[in-house]
Amino acid sequence: MRKALVLVLLFGSIPLFCLVRTLFTAASPTHTHTLPLTPTTSNLSAPPNVWGSNRFLMVCVAYGRHNNQLIALAKAYSIAYHTNRTLILPMFFQKRTGFNAVESFYDVFDGPVAVVTLAAFMAHYGTREWKDSLCVDYDRQCKGLQYVTCGGHVHTHVRDANVFARSLAGPQPMLVMGGQNTFLANVPHWPCMYHHLKLKPTLQHNVTQFIHTRLQPRYAAVHLRFFENKCELLAARQAKALQSHEMRSMDVRQMCAMQPQYFRQFWNTSGHYFVAHDHQSPKSRYNLLAADGVIFLRSDAIPDLHALLIEFWLCVDAEVFVGNSFSTMSLNICAVRRARGKPCANMDPIFDKYPCFPHPDLGRHYAPEIPSN
Repeated sequence: MRKALVLVLLFGSIPLFCLVRTLFTAASPTHTHTLPLTPTTSNLSAPPNVWGSNRFLMVCVAYGRHNNQLIALAKAYSIAYHTNRTLILPMFFQKRTGFNAVESFYDVFDGPVAVVTLAAFMAHYGTREWKDSLCVDYDRQCKGLQYVTCGGHVHTHVRDANVFARSLAGPQPMLVMGGQNTFLANVPHWPCMYHHLKLKPTLQHNVTQFIHTRLQPRYAAVHLRFFENKCELLAARQAKALQSHEMRSMDVRQMCAMQPQYFRQFWNTSGHYFVAHDHQSPKSRYNLLAADGVIFLRSDAIPDLHALLIEFWLCVDAEVFVGNSFSTMSLNICAVRRARGKPCANMDPIFDKYPCFPHPDLGRHYAPEIPSN
């Protein structure tokens, strides 16, 4: 039986937005891409007019914290390209600050995917009802979406990325995807949003200023992730998964401990170390690192998400980065670095197999779809 749902994104009882009902008539897409769905970076076509196709993808990314949501957005970016849809930029959610528009922090408009902000979408379509939409398990996470009639459902339990992308390329004018299922989905690795992801100028200024005043042009960055004291357990699971994939081994437990003797093996010069962290480790650990000469971002006067983004891009800009391969923040940092031609000192084996989307669900044995250049 069809479900009618209002396009209002809620977290609990907090409304995010509402698209009031109208009548919508599906139109044929004005731009198409030639299969196979794994193009090389050289043949990605330029983005079409955002309103030209009357075909859209709306993704609810409110699953996990910021870096989980960023991965869901990156995967939606790929799906939008392969289904000839315009991507409606969603809202990020953070418990302390609520909802924030993606374009408040990032610029992803310079790439092969047609992108429109939620505000522009609402202003353009105002009061239209979206009928016979295609829904990907979204109602598990986005139960506040209404006035969308789901004419069909697709589940993401598909191991083949091309098969999954084709299943979403139907004639429905609106494709709606849930955050958790998008985060876990296996999608084509090109186009890779991380090649086109830019920090907004105001935040980039904070990053540049910190480098000039506290660091130096050549510095190393380390990400310390404690995982609520579960890092060792998670590391053991990932080490086993890496072995099952016949991937090059990584010392995952050392990434949890992140002792100076570990990360200094990747940067043996006298340059500065910057440490991004999750504020969960014992205070004695930070004191030990400070005594070893590392530099932290004092973020008391900076909003939480802004501080996280400054730390993130300080790690991106570093000459050497040492991260934790089970952290989505470390993996996103590496994805951006690899897109810019920079290595990740201790995590490259994952990206040798999964070049765009970090945090593969290793237990599912997904085979990434990668173009041959």
